[in-house]
Amino acid sequence: MKTVLLLVCLAHVFARARASAFDTTYDCDASFDFIHDISVQKEVCGSASEVLETCRGECDKKGCTAFFYQEHPNNNGCDSSPGGGSQICGFTDEKEFTKAHHGNREGSQICIRVTSSPVPSPVPPPVPSANPPPISSASLTTSAPSTLKPLMYQMKRRSSEKEMLTFDVTNMCGDFFNIKGRPGMQAKCIMYRPVLKPWLEEGKNGIYMAMEKGHEGNPHQVCVLQKLVCESTEKYTEYSPECNIAFGSCRSALRHLHEMMFNKPPSPQICNNFARKSIRGFFHDFMSNAIDGSILAEHDISMNFGLCRWAQYVNVLSDHTLCDPGSIVAMAGELGYLACGVDLFNLDSEVKPRVTLNRPFSCGPNIEQSPLFDHSTLQRREEFSDAQLATNSTAMEEFWYAANSHTHGRPDGEIEYSGESAGAAHAVGRVTCPPDGVTFSGSHQTYKKGFFHIPRGTKNDVQADYHQGIGRLGQTMCAKGQQPQPEGVRPSTPDFPLTDEETDFNAEGGLCSMPTQFLGTVRVGGTHRVPRWVEITEHSSKLWPEWSEYQSKCRSEMPMYIPLELLTISEVELPRSFALDKFQSIAWDSYDSIDSEWDSCEVGCAIPILENRVCGGTNGLSEFDWTLDYCHRGVQDDSGKICCRAGCNKCSEDHTAVGCASNVIKDSGRECISANDVECIVPGKGDGAVCKSDNDCKSGSCKGKCCNVGGVGDECKECGPLGGHCIKCEDGFVLEGLSCVGECECSDGCIDCDCGVCKACDSTKYFLEDGKCQLKYGDGKICKSSEECTSGGCLGGHCCKESIVHSCAECNSRGKCQMCLGGYTLCGHHEEEQGFCKKTVSTAITSFRCGTGGPDSDYPSSDGYNYCAMANNCPCSRPGCYMECQVQKTCWIGSIASKLTDYEPVFECKTGIDCEGNIPSMTPTKVPNKCIDKEVKFFYKKQKKRFLLKTCKWLLTKNKKQRKKICSKYVDYFSKKKKNIWSCGGHMPEIL
Repeated sequence: MKTVLLLVCLAHVFARARASAFDTTYDCDASFDFIHDISVQKEVCGSASEVLETCRGECDKKGCTAFFYQEHPNNNGCDSSPGGGSQICGFTDEKEFTKAHHGNREGSQICIRVTSSPVPSPVPPPVPSANPPPISSASLTTSAPSTLKPLMYQMKRRSSEKEMLTFDVTNMCGDFFNIKGRPGMQAKCIMYRPVLKPWLEEGKNGIYMAMEKGHEGNPHQVCVLQKLVCESTEKYTEYSPECNIAFGSCRSALRHLHEMMFNKPPSPQICNNFARKSIRGFFHDFMSNAIDGSILAEHDISMNFGLCRWAQYVNVLSDHTLCDPGSIVAMAGELGYLACGVDLFNLDSEVKPRVTLNRPFSCGPNIEQSPLFDHSTLQRREEFSDAQLATNSTAMEEFWYAANSHTHGRPDGEIEYSGESAGAAHAVGRVTCPPDGVTFSGSHQTYKKGFFHIPRGTKNDVQADYHQGIGRLGQTMCAKGQQPQPEGVRPSTPDFPLTDEETDFNAEGGLCSMPTQFLGTVRVGGTHRVPRWVEITEHSSKLWPEWSEYQSKCRSEMPMYIPLELLTISEVELPRSFALDKFQSIAWDSYDSIDSEWDSCEVGCAIPILENRVCGGTNGLSEFDWTLDYCHRGVQDDSGKICCRAGCNKCSEDHTAVGCASNVIKDSGRECISANDVECIVPGKGDGAVCKSDNDCKSGSCKGKCCNVGGVGDECKECGPLGGHCIKCEDGFVLEGLSCVGECECSDGCIDCDCGVCKACDSTKYFLEDGKCQLKYGDGKICKSSEECTSGGCLGGHCCKESIVHSCAECNSRGKCQMCLGGYTLCGHHEEEQGFCKKTVSTAITSFRCGTGGPDSDYPSSDGYNYCAMANNCPCSRPGCYMECQVQKTCWIGSIASKLTDYEPVFECKTGIDCEGNIPSMTPTKVPNKCIDKEVKFFYKKQKKRFLLKTCKWLLTKNKKQRKKICSKYVDYFSKKKKNIWSCGGHMPEIL
């Protein structure tokens, strides 16, 4: 599990802007660089000063007592690492702890937290309102009873009816947050108010696991949740009147969202299509720059197909309640997961997602600077299309590196949590429109539409449905060798044969064998990851928009904890209007189908944002009706493109009456924003929309469907429904990817073309296959020959990293060594595809235990080190603890484990030969004939003091005399089958 990232999530959970601020300093000591009693660790990246500032900030948020910073003596760090080594910080909550010096690079140190007097948190001055509504006295309570009784939580232990789990909230949380004796309602709430009582009585797994750990002396989970609920309870906050109104507006919106998604008991809960769209909308709004509601103005982006009706609803609800659209999207996403069986609030005892209310909304799109988009077309980049992400693991990791670049850089990218959350959305979701893009092989794959998973035997239990579905996706997402399923097609299996109602699209395929992400393959099914991603993402931003001048004057971020709100949601008045009632009437439409009122593949539908009162609309959207066309209340000209005002007997250029002259309206350039708008230009239909003539389309090109910019040319014959891409070319042209090219044009990279058939490619970037130039493969990709790899090395069927080709015999799906050449030893965590070849020093071995610490621990380590806290330091063939292995002396020398303590292992020579570096030389032989015939053989050719990797296919092109000459230049041949090496040059090359 990805423990190194847990702190990021936890920091968001229990440290926000409104938490009490303290003037915190640290006493740092570079004579030590390790603390034995750490509770959590975090990978970091940057200069020493940047990293120390980051770690201090994390320690402040966590309330830890001390932390250490290390730069390891290796070359595995990021580009900005001072010495190039990997960097970590570790944190402890203990008041007493053991310090140590492990000999890490300069700058490594420990820092002990020293907290002085509190610094008052800034409170925004109240802004007078023209007509503020009355505020209830409960929401403005500012004092507590004079006598506060200590608070103790109790809960029955499941394994024993008589034994109780107990937790002293007042003392444990007072110490944990260092707030004993502090003034203010928040401090009193955290220490004395039984705000968790409803969940203790409910007794679900999340609170039970927290109480178990609290009973055992670990206060973190209970205290963090106690603080979260206190921060989210109005009567324990000190908001301005404007902020109280803003909070109430979003609570009203939550009430309507809940009505749209949840059945009333005793009817069983059903995951409806509105809830599914809400999850998808949460993701897609985040993909631009933040969950800020800008998706309402981004419906011309083809990836947002199918979200038209949902976005119209969010716009109407925002107008009615005056809650900003971003907050509504965030609430809807979390509620959607919950309604479809993904219980965000009980899947993980550590993290409980919140919703941060009151977000800026600019009433327009927000994709500026986002690396996911092509800013010349304002569309998602083609390398991030659905088909690419399903078939290309490089595309998948690059997509998430780009999406999460503002919070998690390489080689993390938050892909473990992000991929799991997307998998959860798919497990309860559907494919209602054709996935876009071309596959990794360049083909246009036709996928079935349908549900990702039809539950089997779960008896209308949405949580059981979800768990079964996510388990199925995890089992079938990768092919053999941890590769993406061919062409992005999910296979039918004996356990889960594909039904007629299920799609065969394997959206998770790109999570298999990612070449640089530190886990390699992320198999979905670790459900605790979903709440962590939601908590990190719900309020993170690459670029926040400007505030609309019509939004609330409140500028405070206000946390909302949805389970707290759901306790009394029925007491909140349900918002009502003609428009909201119309949406509510279709909430459950065809919930078991892929064709409902919520489903459409059209891009660019009518979403009248500027009529929303949050954007300055005067009449609002209470009468909005999505069934009405533009110019419903006006008169159109003969072209249907100009809308004159009502009352004009005709809309034309020769009309002189005000509002009836079509040419005047056309010259104004103002587009209609809704069906009720007049004296405006009727917008054309979006790319992919159904059309009858060019005049219907915004692009001015109708070829079956409205074309996008790539399909408007004469070479395209037909455009498709998804984004208006060209799907069929005119005679004399062929479809290459998403574009039509001449039949005799050759592919990119061709340097010798014969009417569409390439004979030679630019070998620096391309290789020739079936008359076309293909881009060379990156590290870890499946290959047939070295010419296919950017590194120039294809070993064992995978492209290798360039730096290891000289020592490696076979590479794995990450481009790292899986088997070494003679004279080298495979070290590192090679069972996890993280191995490397090291020049053999000795073949002697020793037994080693990676355990929990010294001799007094439950599973003592050989060297007394706690490998459960730092599993990646274990010198075995995989990271971990509670395990024993054989470690070769070659691998031990210089390893991280060898520097952690003064332990000196005893090595034994068990091979029957000289272990200490005297590796027997290999007998020179003639070039075996087999090597000439088999592509699986390779050899090294010495040329100008370099050794070049060559294949037998290359040697076959040489005559007998040339082969003899090549062989005389210290050439070595390797046979994958027989695991033999022959030296035909008299001795081994120097590099072997």
